[in-house]
Amino acid sequence: MKSLTTVSLAALMALGLSACGSDQSSPEATQPAQAPAKAAQSESPTAVIDGVARELANGNLLAVMQLSMPAAKFDEAKSKWIEERDQDPPSEEEKAKFAEMMTKLTADDGEEQMMAELEPHLVKYDTEMAPQKPMMVGMGQGFAAQAIQENQELSADEKQAATNALGGAANWINATNFGDRELARKAVREAITTAKALDMTSLDEVQSMDFETMLGKAGTAFQGVKRVFAVYGLDLNKTLQSVKSELVSQDGDKATVKVNFNLFDQPLSFNTEMVQVDGRWYGKKAMEQVSETADEAEDMIEDTENAEDTADLNH
Repeated sequence: MKSLTTVSLAALMALGLSACGSDQSSPEATQPAQAPAKAAQSESPTAVIDGVARELANGNLLAVMQLSMPAAKFDEAKSKWIEERDQDPPSEEEKAKFAEMMTKLTADDGEEQMMAELEPHLVKYDTEMAPQKPMMVGMGQGFAAQAIQENQELSADEKQAATNALGGAANWINATNFGDRELARKAVREAITTAKALDMTSLDEVQSMDFETMLGKAGTAFQGVKRVFAVYGLDLNKTLQSVKSELVSQDGDKATVKVNFNLFDQPLSFNTEMVQVDGRWYGKKAMEQVSETADEAEDMIEDTENAEDTADLNH
């Protein structure tokens, strides 16, 4: 579960929500997202946030980046990614693990291979983790709630929203049977569908990709992660499609926008700061985190080697 959660939350943050499905596979959802060479100009700060959420739902990470930063910042992110790609290539061990997993996922009997490997983890969940889950979730919820209340940077409203989201997450975990074999099989099928859509056999292929192609592959991986979550009842597309922003205040080239959305059936909201550059609006935090965005997108591809964790949410 750690790998899947890390990747998905990193994606959400990199794609804009921190800054600013169903369980059925669809052919469109598994194809690399196509983006225009240049994102459409946004006329208002609220249009940027709504546009980022819409492109996130579509898995179009290239458009997300183009909406989230000026052309100069985009070029900076691109250059940094190329530099780090060339200076820090994957290790031979990482290459071997990736190739092994992709071979397994795309094999004719890939589904049965994965289910056989998952079975010990599912048994462990049933016999060891499930009986303790309510207690473990309760303890975790308590610690997290305390941390929220002690956070000096959050307003009272933000603390309440975070607490509501935490409660929703706890309810989801408690209500979901992560040991269910049929759900596990559906998740495995989504992992297989995603692996085939990526159409990759080696991490060396990432080394030869251009920036835009990498983002397209990352979008395919992100769509797959969302569909796995949906198998277990967490529809991230539903959350993204619920995003509605409203202007709180605007002073020249600065604006504050309230972002409203639903998560775990809880209405949530937060305020985000926007800045205007050359007539277009961008999330202030997204601008500051430009160097992290491309790295997190590439991680979406490389973490395909952790497909077992993706399918086995309890591991």
